[in-house]
Amino acid sequence: MTKPISKLINYKEFLKKSEKPAVRANIWKWRDVEQKLAEVAKEDPLAPGRWAVSLVHEDTGKSVGVCPGLNMLVQVFEPGKHAKRHRHSNFAIFIVRQGTGYSIIDGEKIEWEAGDVFFAPPWAQHEHCNTSKTEQAVLYTVQDVPTVTDMGVWFFQGSEGTGFQHRASSHDGDSA
Repeated sequence: MTKPISKLINYKEFLKKSEKPAVRANIWKWRDVEQKLAEVAKEDPLAPGRWAVSLVHEDTGKSVGVCPGLNMLVQVFEPGKHAKRHRHSNFAIFIVRQGTGYSIIDGEKIEWEAGDVFFAPPWAQHEHCNTSKTEQAVLYTVQDVPTVTDMGVWFFQGSEGTGFQHRASSHDGDSA
């Protein structure tokens, strides 16, 4: 380390610098979400038969959250689609908007349908399957990715046999 990156400040100054602007109320209209999902399905899906969009509130800045500390995405699974098992250091709350299927979370099979809510704890292996032969499954997913990212502890591991990925960017700039 050639240049110190630490400093001492008065606690009152710390309190002042810790203040953040209030986050304004916001709404994401389903018609807009649906339109973006259609675009992503054609142009940039996560995998064949699976795509997602993130709801982002501009007031959350670089954390790209739906509100401070939380992110939200809408995932779509084509009929019969089985997403590969994975895990990450953030939690995930799933709200089933449409469809039927199941998820396996740390070995426990959870069957779900429209209106159900289920939870995958941090670092739990989980996978999802749309069991319908005709209907897409749509899951709203709420996660604490902005929180774990800010702490530098966001990790991801794909299907078995893949290594861990530390999802943190390098420091790009002088913080002093």
